[in-house]
Amino acid sequence: MTASSSRYFDQELESLGAGELRQLQDRLLRETLAGVSRNGFFGELYRRHGVDPSRVRGVADLALLPVVRKADIIGDAAEAPPYGRRLGVRPGEIVNVVESSGTSAAGREVQALSAADLEAVLASERAGFIWSGAGAGTVVALHVPVAMTAAGYWWTLALHGLGCNTLRLGGLSTRQRLSSMKSYGVEQMVIGGHYLQRMTYLAGVYGYDLRRDFEKLRVIFVGGGGWSTEMAERWAEEWDVVLHEQYGSSQRCVAWTCERGVLDRAGRGVIHFLPQFYVAELVDPGSGELVGEGEEGEIVLTVLGERAMPLIRFGTGDRAIYRSAGSCSCGRAFDGIEAGSLGRFDDMLRVRDRNLWPDEVDRVVLERAGVLDYEAATWIDDQAQVRLSLRVGVGPAALAGAAELGERLAGDLKEATGLRFEVVPETVGLSDIDRPEHNDGKPRRWQDLRSTPGKRPSWMELGE
Repeated sequence: MTASSSRYFDQELESLGAGELRQLQDRLLRETLAGVSRNGFFGELYRRHGVDPSRVRGVADLALLPVVRKADIIGDAAEAPPYGRRLGVRPGEIVNVVESSGTSAAGREVQALSAADLEAVLASERAGFIWSGAGAGTVVALHVPVAMTAAGYWWTLALHGLGCNTLRLGGLSTRQRLSSMKSYGVEQMVIGGHYLQRMTYLAGVYGYDLRRDFEKLRVIFVGGGGWSTEMAERWAEEWDVVLHEQYGSSQRCVAWTCERGVLDRAGRGVIHFLPQFYVAELVDPGSGELVGEGEEGEIVLTVLGERAMPLIRFGTGDRAIYRSAGSCSCGRAFDGIEAGSLGRFDDMLRVRDRNLWPDEVDRVVLERAGVLDYEAATWIDDQAQVRLSLRVGVGPAALAGAAELGERLAGDLKEATGLRFEVVPETVGLSDIDRPEHNDGKPRRWQDLRSTPGKRPSWMELGE
């Protein structure tokens, strides 16, 4: 089956069938594993587990190898700083170092790239922008700072390689960003969904007409899941754009929605894995078995052709819904995950004998018009009762209906999660929501205070 789009990053590859792509991956995997026993980290790991990587003849055999976790990578770097024993090149061959964001409890990890590794990453980054229609001269607003994390730096280099005019707006206030976007005639922008919610609100406060003032804007990239179909439809309508999504990690897994975007005509779109760069398995964390179409699993990553720091069967902790090759109407035989389904297994909270996923709460709360963001906590009160409390930030215009909003949100959350929430809407002033430090990175909305009975969320303490 051939792809139905004229937007190709590699027309020959994108036109291959599933069987041909698997043969390609099998060959690249054997080449990747050929010298891995000599690697200090993986050689010792496989000896300790009594496995022989040469027995892996293709993707179907990957389950013979153990899954590596973030704690293993961080521990290795701590024993042999700064790169650890995974480093397979001389330090002088390293051209790029990125660090994970450190939002999980395990801490930050280091990934070093050789020139060939970096070019492979940038090729995977360019793929999604090409699918979205970006090219020479396209004006792209980048709302992520260029720092030691991967995203901002890699996107900047990839967009430069395509000849795009990249507006590096990370770190500015929203008012400054909107002004730059209008002045330069932005055509695409890359932004977190949590920040797009705020920007949309602030654009109205500052007097912008989204369709008129950003008439050239055609594509918005949102990332990280946590949005509902209704939210995506609203953003697409308000901004008059096609929404796209990227899944990216510092471990060099980069996946994109194709030209169909996040809302395909048959429902949610597909974030396509790029088979020439890595193998992404969707694995049931309980059984270790691969999940089936439409089922949720953990993304387990193997980077193909890696030189500087091999990564074989890395358990990302990211959960998503698996979509098989050919499930997207674009016709590409690329496996993928459902757009908007991303979350974290280590974010799960066990509350009153139920599993609570914060991204479930995101979809319920942020779907409401007028809601800008929220803070949440689970805590134990003086009567030893477990409480779930949300402080929901609303714009001044929505404050008049705040009591009704709180009641409706509490009801919606009870229906979605089976748990009782206390919801307190509070007005949020412009000085609080239009500061640069609030606009970038991954949101940290939840506190788990149950280890200290009687300790209440910080916003309750401040309110007294």
